[in-house]
Amino acid sequence: MVQTKLISQLMITTFVVALFTSILTFASNYAYSTSQFPTQEDFWKNKITPMLFNEMENNFSDSIQRNIQRNIQKDDLSVIVYLKQQADLTNLIKGVTFKNREEQTSFVRKILVNVAKTSQPALVKWLSENKINFQRFYISNMIALFDITPEIVYQLAQREDVAKITLNSKFKALPDRGLVDLNFDQRFDQRFDQQFDQQFEQLFDLELDDLESSLDPNYISIFKHKGVGANISSTGADRVWNELKIRGQGIVVAGQDTGIDWQHPALVRQYRGNITGNVANADHSYSWHDSIKQAIGSGSNSCGYNLKSPCDDNGHGSHTMGSIVGDDGNGNQIGMAPNAKWIGCRNMDAGVGRPSTYIECFEWFLAPYPQGKDPMAFGDPTKAPHVINNSWGCDSSEGCKDAEILPVLKSLMAAGIMVVASAGNDGSACSTIKTPPAMHSEETLSVGAHNHSSGTIASFSSRGPSVYDNGVGPDVTAPGVNIRSSTPGGNYSGFMWSGTSMAGPHVVGEVALIWSANNKLIGKISETVNIVRKTATAKTTSETCGGVAGNKIPNNTYGYGAINAYSAVKSALK
Repeated sequence: MVQTKLISQLMITTFVVALFTSILTFASNYAYSTSQFPTQEDFWKNKITPMLFNEMENNFSDSIQRNIQRNIQKDDLSVIVYLKQQADLTNLIKGVTFKNREEQTSFVRKILVNVAKTSQPALVKWLSENKINFQRFYISNMIALFDITPEIVYQLAQREDVAKITLNSKFKALPDRGLVDLNFDQRFDQRFDQQFDQQFEQLFDLELDDLESSLDPNYISIFKHKGVGANISSTGADRVWNELKIRGQGIVVAGQDTGIDWQHPALVRQYRGNITGNVANADHSYSWHDSIKQAIGSGSNSCGYNLKSPCDDNGHGSHTMGSIVGDDGNGNQIGMAPNAKWIGCRNMDAGVGRPSTYIECFEWFLAPYPQGKDPMAFGDPTKAPHVINNSWGCDSSEGCKDAEILPVLKSLMAAGIMVVASAGNDGSACSTIKTPPAMHSEETLSVGAHNHSSGTIASFSSRGPSVYDNGVGPDVTAPGVNIRSSTPGGNYSGFMWSGTSMAGPHVVGEVALIWSANNKLIGKISETVNIVRKTATAKTTSETCGGVAGNKIPNNTYGYGAINAYSAVKSALK
């Protein structure tokens, strides 16, 4: 008994000594002690955002525990470092006349690349010497760092060439898609939703003929449809095709999303990489990019990583692209601009993204380059798309709270590339346009959702004003309730595919039609936004948000109103 007690005491003493030694080792490695660890005020003064500081506090505490238990010295923080030197695009392009949009895009990219190349080398050298995993960007002068410690962040904040350090988190539930039908406003898990969607339609189609007489024709069209989708015809896009002979020809649209099923019958003909029409000879080099190089989500990605050809690991991206260009030539006319070409970038891992993956896609759109190549050396701005669809929102859980993406949006605007953003599915409360890109009112064309069957706003559609800049929003609304479009595997789905994610692509298609009709408007962002706004069918409401009465135009529910593609193209032709 005495011997046992002695052994126990020796074990306790050994444990205490080991514990104390581990703590001392940790403190030495990180150059921190309780009195030395900087306060939040110190961090803020040293350029570290409060959100990142909070994450560092958590990681610091966790690191002590992990270090004691497993002797782990490395943390898993990911941040974005913004350098002080940034391109002054507003003044540099002021008064410059460009022959075309390609010349404008090339000019802007050259400025951005030069700033990055001249200002980043010292920091890159330091990062390399410290064996830190990093990714350089030029669309805004920034560098993303991965798997670093709080100490590294603190050291970076002391550098004269660093302006700000923000969190590059990786926590996101799903793309900006709500599940709304009739009076339902709740959110469902995407995978359950898709399985239910497909099973319901398969079952429903079996007995649809017997039920047609008793069902609302508007809802029958969701499941069994021939010809132009009711959502598409509600915008007047089919009149643009038939009366004005404009179908989006000559325009390249882009989507950054969960990926795209490029061989879907409604999408394969329009894919820019399908140059010859033979899928075996497709060239994906400048028409597809994958920013998901490794797992950042739950590990449920069905496509893999760092893909050289398009794949959709979720279904969301294929659906949104279908509403822009979809047409299989066999009765499924689901897209607004069926003769436009599309390119795509995957920015989420099974629905999980982070600022660096979104920014990587934006940079690739500015000047596409082959997968795995250096964007500064191989980017080709002449292959940039004309308009980008963004049916997603980067919220605070991902690291977006302020202006993290704003410099990127400004660069794209300067380059003459239109950015269309879904307003969000956080209505019906006011001031729910609260995530980038949509909350940046001056740099994006934001889109809310209405029900094309009833013409009324969808209850889930986010209302303005923007929580970032107090801008009235959304700019306009578009069909976003039960939208039938393409889903992976050659399928079509509509029931419960609802959200501003479904609305935004309609406006991308409208812009494609406008620019296809009048090439002189290509790259002229302000003029085009004004056309979309002024030709929208004005809508009023009893809601008052942000001090703006619902009977005013624009208001913070419908913006300028429901899009009217036919009127917009007619206006562009004048």
